[in-house]
Amino acid sequence: MADEALVRPRLKLSYLIVLTLILVGVAPLFFYGTRVISLNRDALRTKEREFQTATTRSLADEVGLYYQMGGVALQHLAAAVVVLTNGDLSGMRVNLPEVRGLLQQALSTAPGLLYISIINNQTQGVTASRLPGIDPFLGRAMERAYLVSRTGQSTYVPVEIASGDHKMTVMLRSLPLQAGGTVIGVILQVESFAPVQARLDEMAGTGLESYVVDQQGKLIAAGSANGKDGAILGQDLSRLEIVRRLLSWHGNPLASETTSYTQQGAHGAIAMLATYSAIPDLHWAVVAQRPERLAFASAQQLVREGYLLMLAILIISVELGVLFSARLTKPLQMLRDQAQALARREFVGRVAVKSKTEIGDLAQNFNRMAEEIERYVNDLKIAAAKNRELFLGSIRLLAQAVDMKDPYTRGHSDRVTRYAVAIARRLNLPEEEIENVRIAAQLHDVGKIGIDDRILKKPGALSNEEYLIMKQHTIKGANIVRQVEALHDTIPGIELHHEAVNGSGYPYGLRDEQIPLVAKIIAVADTFDAMTTERPYQQAFDIEKVVGIITGASGVRYSPAVVEAFVAAVEAGEIRIQRQALAAK
Repeated sequence: MADEALVRPRLKLSYLIVLTLILVGVAPLFFYGTRVISLNRDALRTKEREFQTATTRSLADEVGLYYQMGGVALQHLAAAVVVLTNGDLSGMRVNLPEVRGLLQQALSTAPGLLYISIINNQTQGVTASRLPGIDPFLGRAMERAYLVSRTGQSTYVPVEIASGDHKMTVMLRSLPLQAGGTVIGVILQVESFAPVQARLDEMAGTGLESYVVDQQGKLIAAGSANGKDGAILGQDLSRLEIVRRLLSWHGNPLASETTSYTQQGAHGAIAMLATYSAIPDLHWAVVAQRPERLAFASAQQLVREGYLLMLAILIISVELGVLFSARLTKPLQMLRDQAQALARREFVGRVAVKSKTEIGDLAQNFNRMAEEIERYVNDLKIAAAKNRELFLGSIRLLAQAVDMKDPYTRGHSDRVTRYAVAIARRLNLPEEEIENVRIAAQLHDVGKIGIDDRILKKPGALSNEEYLIMKQHTIKGANIVRQVEALHDTIPGIELHHEAVNGSGYPYGLRDEQIPLVAKIIAVADTFDAMTTERPYQQAFDIEKVVGIITGASGVRYSPAVVEAFVAAVEAGEIRIQRQALAAK
């Protein structure tokens, strides 16, 4: 009858799922909406890139035009001076009223002109100026420009000068005055860079980090939103990826380039949109960048609003779907909870689901599976416990076989094991590590199987050669245990329990930090048992004396932490002397 009930026709779960999907039906809408949002977002991002490129290109063209116009005006002035003075500026001729008139006229007709002077080869000159005085930095720059132009070359360099409580950048231009191929003097001209600075500030107001840099990536001017007062003329901006990209063209960059990259900021990596536009005549460039979250804010807003609309539709659809799927989700949740309980090895729970769908069959089969797993796990636990006892018993038998070779060490491995475990527990080691200490201590002298009985049972002190052979028992023991994969974690305790923290132990002379904790624990336990048992060459010491000896060797032979745990175990009565009965000789 039970089997007939299992095959009785039930409602198909697939019908409920299909019904829910039909009612929800948001997949096509979501796909279409995502596609539309993606297309519009890409279009807005492209427009933003084009806008940033156009903005920097416009300023680059403006700087180039500013440079060209100033240069043409200065060349016209130079030609007029040469004609007016008939190519002779020596002596006081440089100070002719006509020359002064030309300078004053040039200064009055060019609003951006701050200073102009003509200096002859005897460093005599005439000046027209709107500047209240010559800034020391500007004065030194003029001296350098004069010397350069005396060789027949022109210069155009930025100079930072004081302007009230602030600093401003001006452009110093020099042009050699030539007559008949001979330099007869130099024109020095200081031009305001305020129009360019104003455009940089305007760009900075839109969130752009804007700069003008020279052919070496050094700062000429910066937008005020970038901390203009903190920007330093000549500052190396090659730390910016866009500037490094500009310099990678080695003086022949593209006219403009816009790219995206990641820049490390104070709060982590920041995605940046950056552009440079070259100024060919000067080999300069206008550089601008800003975080993509600002550059593409309109695109991100479109994405947010689009997804919010789809989310609203999704929520409404899900609410409708929930009304029809509640009966489906509740039993599934119960099955999920019980499956998680099985994963936690909790086998007592069962699923109480009454349903005419496949869920009912699944619940019954799940309960049967849980019962079978519970029985199987219990059987495994019993078998594992038997295997562990067999494993530990084999280890004890092996250790006893070693101890039986010498009547004076009978029971030594068992006692060392008890002492080592007591110390390990005082050190608050996890149970897994304590178990490793237990097995390693039980087998710590297993290598003595390979030592000749004449040496092992010698009643007196060992010779140097015999002692060297005896010391090999640690390595022999490790080699024996190494063949058993399940015992690999015990190898350090077996091989290194005769090492000393000061490096005087064997077999390798390791020091404190190089010796594993398990070996340090067994070293103390082994010493304690050796000193508290009768040996052919030694009377057993009382426990107080042994504790004193071990404590005195703390930090020299033994680990201070292990010695402290050992003393605590002795004081608590967890380590006690158990005298062994000597075998008859």
